[in-house]
Amino acid sequence: MWRVSNPVPASHDSCAWMAFRWFDLSSLRSFPSFSSCPKRAQQLMQKTKRARLGNERSKNPRISLKLAEFQADSQGKIVHAQDKELVHPFETMFPTVEYIARAGWTRDGKYAWAMFLDRPQQRLQLVLLPPALFIPVPESEEQRLELAKAVPEDIHPFIIYEEVSDIWINVHDIFYPFAQPEGEEGQLCFLRANECKTGFSHLYRVTSLLKRGSYDWTKPYPPGSSLFCRFFYWPYSSSLLPLPGDFRCPIKEEVPLTSGEWEVLARHGYKIWVNEETGLVYFQGTKDTPLEHHLYVVSYEAPGEVVRLTTLGFSHSCSLSQNFDMFISHYSSVSTPPCVHVYKLNGSDEDPLHKQARFWASMMEAASCPADYIPPEIFHFRTQSDVELYGMVYKPHDLQLGKKHPTVLFVYGGPQVQLVNNSFKGIKYLRLNTLASLGYAVVVIDGRGSCQRGLKFEGALKNQMGQVEIEDQVEGLHYVAESTGSWTSAAWPSTAGLTGVSSPSWG
Repeated sequence: MWRVSNPVPASHDSCAWMAFRWFDLSSLRSFPSFSSCPKRAQQLMQKTKRARLGNERSKNPRISLKLAEFQADSQGKIVHAQDKELVHPFETMFPTVEYIARAGWTRDGKYAWAMFLDRPQQRLQLVLLPPALFIPVPESEEQRLELAKAVPEDIHPFIIYEEVSDIWINVHDIFYPFAQPEGEEGQLCFLRANECKTGFSHLYRVTSLLKRGSYDWTKPYPPGSSLFCRFFYWPYSSSLLPLPGDFRCPIKEEVPLTSGEWEVLARHGYKIWVNEETGLVYFQGTKDTPLEHHLYVVSYEAPGEVVRLTTLGFSHSCSLSQNFDMFISHYSSVSTPPCVHVYKLNGSDEDPLHKQARFWASMMEAASCPADYIPPEIFHFRTQSDVELYGMVYKPHDLQLGKKHPTVLFVYGGPQVQLVNNSFKGIKYLRLNTLASLGYAVVVIDGRGSCQRGLKFEGALKNQMGQVEIEDQVEGLHYVAESTGSWTSAAWPSTAGLTGVSSPSWG
């Protein structure tokens, strides 16, 4: 949920809105739900709970974006609250949308914004919705028409940005709308990470023109159309009925801030930090190597040089201070357990882009590795398909040259995950070290389908799961067998074991 407050000058009271996603699950089948907890299961035997679930062929739940409006007096006491919905049904205004992936408010509270996805998850729309487009939930069609009369004709949604992919769209949180300067209410500037343009996730500074149409929201829907009648005109169409792209805004400017065959980290909760005083944006990415995450900074006003702030040889997870003068890094490598250090950005305020990170304090030092822990070794090789892949191998602790040690292949094999990187593996993947301590050679390979190598690399398994990723795993095992000499039994498929974790249904 998201909220924004603004004063109401006439009464000096305040009005606040909270936007929320609304779901109707009634179209989904109901299934019994059981608990794995014995005590809980016994209780459920007396009263079975049911859950509504869909599948790849069923309809999705009905969705909508609604507002809860609160009015408070001068003492801050809520004196009135009501739910509001769009002036026309959500599925009518946005007939191709199946998912509301993200939502929030612009800086000044003038608009709620939302990210809409279609069912194949190949088209994303970034939409602005003015609060005036929402009306109190009506009890009848007659009441809806009366409420719709109060909605100004120039109030409507704005589709300010679209992303289209023939693979899929990886949804993320990076969207930073700037405040609209006085006199420039007809456009909106924002920063956005986009993976669809080049196949690699990069930052862009976008300016969209908020061109207004005009609608009579009391008009009924025309037969056979999922959209509503037009009133007066729409600047981009001479048709009497609106087209699906009627709400689409022209892009005035789209400036790339980063580029290249590497990624700005956007998924999995990654964020950016924008210093509007200096015109700099800080982000995390893989510019130097796909095996390490680093903190970088670039100017969004005069983009060019991308400056790295963290130390090579480790993979970092960072967070910047509110004053942009310090950052904290949780970092490690395959051979070094995690530590947490605070760094101060020192240098001239005349050249903030090139400030240097200096160690300032330690919040946690790296612990010593257990005596029986031996870190994996990272390797890379090129496949017959001319694709460079990375892997890592845990050597058996009782390694004896000339002896055939049993080999285990650890696999994930799906998108959204990178197993092989320069971060410490002695916590989450300690079980792999345990296997090595028992005399096994353990091999891990990030084949096509893993993430942070670009959308084409990750999407190679689309509609053909169990094909390209298996080819890569087999080639990787053969590479290990050839490069390690005679101590592995990695002659797939006869003498290698297989373990791992499951992939979701991405095919």
